[in-house]
Amino acid sequence: MSLNFRKGILWGVCCLALPFLYGQEQDETLESAIFGEIGVCYVVPFAHGNNFLSEGYGLGNGFTIDAFVVMGSNWFVGGQGSHFKGEVTNVAAVGAIDKSGITHLHVMGGYSFINTGANRIFLEMAMGIGHANYRHIKEFKRFRDDGFSLATTLSSSYRITKSIGVYLKLDSYWDFLEVTTAPELENFFGRTQTFAPSIGIKLYTF
Repeated sequence: MSLNFRKGILWGVCCLALPFLYGQEQDETLESAIFGEIGVCYVVPFAHGNNFLSEGYGLGNGFTIDAFVVMGSNWFVGGQGSHFKGEVTNVAAVGAIDKSGITHLHVMGGYSFINTGANRIFLEMAMGIGHANYRHIKEFKRFRDDGFSLATTLSSSYRITKSIGVYLKLDSYWDFLEVTTAPELENFFGRTQTFAPSIGIKLYTF
């Protein structure tokens, strides 16, 4: 299954899900205050820009895990972890690598722009800083690149019951890897940008 086809499926699911989420009856209120949220998502990432990840890889599906503590009615802080894999499709652009596993860990802070009176529908945005780890494999050899990472998240969630909900989100990662290469290639091998649309389940704690 091609990457473009998988992306099309995911966005199709998102478009179909949004009317369902916003079209539900909202006369049932969920009065319990939310203290924390834990979310697990299925993600279909794709790289963007002029860099080795975009030019040389076909990225595979992965997952993200979010954990946030609510600070007051709208602000929240916490962390996010993600992992996905990539197969090299253009050896000329990448070099001596067969495949890679890419992991992100971020400390996040954000704000809920929409929080309905029924505590049922939420629109949230978050930003974070953290670490990116690229683990490469070439036959029997393993090596890695890592570095500083920035992340942004835009998510829409629907709280089904007091303890569980579903959500859609778009994560964006900007990675600044510590690589040793020719000066004219530093940006190509040391800077990547990844978009990661996803759909998942969210658990609420009180």
